Amino acid sequence: MDRKVKKYENILIKWLEIYSKEWTDSETEYQLICDKERHIYQLLRMGWDKKRIFRNATIFHFQIKPETGKVWIYANNTDQLIATEFEGLGIPAKDIVLGFVPEEWRSESGYAVM
Repeated sequence: MDRKVKKYENILIKWLEIYSKEWTDSETEYQLICDKERHIYQLLRMGWDKKRIFRNATIFHFQIKPETGKVWIYANNTDQLIATEFEGLGIPAKDIVLGFVPEEWRSESGYAVM
């Protein structure tokens, strides 16, 4: 199980690093938060809107549950189909849980239920 968790951790961190660099501009900063002990990964966006309003938002929030080796997607505040992207990077659908979808609907998603 540890080998799978490490593999998925590397995939998530690399993906988040690439994403944050693609979207950074002069007024917006992306902060990657990685808690490798608890296997929690987030990407935050911070910056000023028209130099008057400070914005701070969670863009992505993931967790790898070591007991099952599954990647939980808790937040995806974009229009990207990241579960599909993760599949292309080597995480099978059976190991991806759409945590933001109610449990009774997850069986319809094509991804893991729990």
